[in-house]
Amino acid sequence: NTLLETLNNFEELQSQAIPQDDRESCYASKLLKAEANIDWSQSAQQIDRQIRAFNSWPVAQTLWQDKMLRIWQATVVDSQNHAVKPGTIIQADRHGIDVATGDGVIRLLSLQAPGKKAVPTNDFLNAHPLKAGDYFG
Repeated sequence: NTLLETLNNFEELQSQAIPQDDRESCYASKLLKAEANIDWSQSAQQIDRQIRAFNSWPVAQTLWQDKMLRIWQATVVDSQNHAVKPGTIIQADRHGIDVATGDGVIRLLSLQAPGKKAVPTNDFLNAHPLKAGDYFG
């Protein structure tokens, strides 16, 4: 409905267009792969935003067992502060991997081991058993 409305009023909308003032624009520098490294001391909300921002390149990543693990999808599950070190796995089950952050808990939903394809957490855990107390970072 909105698309049809826009197409029907296209000429009128074009006549009302306001050109961008190039003096107010700014240059966005190229993303660096290092910017995708997750800092678990940040809040769960900030890490969730980072994961979404770096999907599909360069993909948010964290160190795990001396390997770089890519995180494709996650969600904030708790915004409360916990008494465990950021990066510590609180729980790992078929619903996801809950990881403590600097402020809150984030649930990892899709991961990619080096040389493998991205898979849902449940499939990842079948090949790589993780448990509470294990650590990312």
